[in-house]
Amino acid sequence: MKSSEKSTALVRGVLIGAGCAGVVSLIPLVNLLNLFFMFWMAIGGFIGVWILQRRNRRATPGEAVLCGGLSGFLGGLIFAAATYLIMLFITPEAFNRMLTLLNRLLPSLRDEMDPLTSAGDFRDMLGVVLSFAVGVSGLVGILGGLIARWAWTPTVKEASSFSEEIKND
Repeated sequence: MKSSEKSTALVRGVLIGAGCAGVVSLIPLVNLLNLFFMFWMAIGGFIGVWILQRRNRRATPGEAVLCGGLSGFLGGLIFAAATYLIMLFITPEAFNRMLTLLNRLLPSLRDEMDPLTSAGDFRDMLGVVLSFAVGVSGLVGILGGLIARWAWTPTVKEASSFSEEIKND
């Protein structure tokens, strides 16, 4: 396989894996699976390496690490950017309504929360948390990519006896 074909397959795997991980992570309730070891980012790394290996060749460990890591990292970046942009458009009044609803659902939260918490403070804190999550997404994507390399081995298509007879004639 030529190096241009390898790089094209790698880029295709990274973009598809990252897109899957980032978009699925934005779906409400489904995104809660990211609380368990950044599940969707690992799946994004897995899908990226699976796409890379579809050409009936086994990816090297370095390619699996690169493809899985970039898929997870970019998937995390998509999720973080979309989440942060959504939070930018929440008005302070809407933020206070969210806090009131949280206080009704979790009465013990009122004692632990600073009464002066504002939407701006929350956005700053969310930015730090999302930055950390993007880095972790890359590491988990590496793990997903290595699992895909180990679990899924491409099979080489065997030629049928009919096609071999045609070649020999």
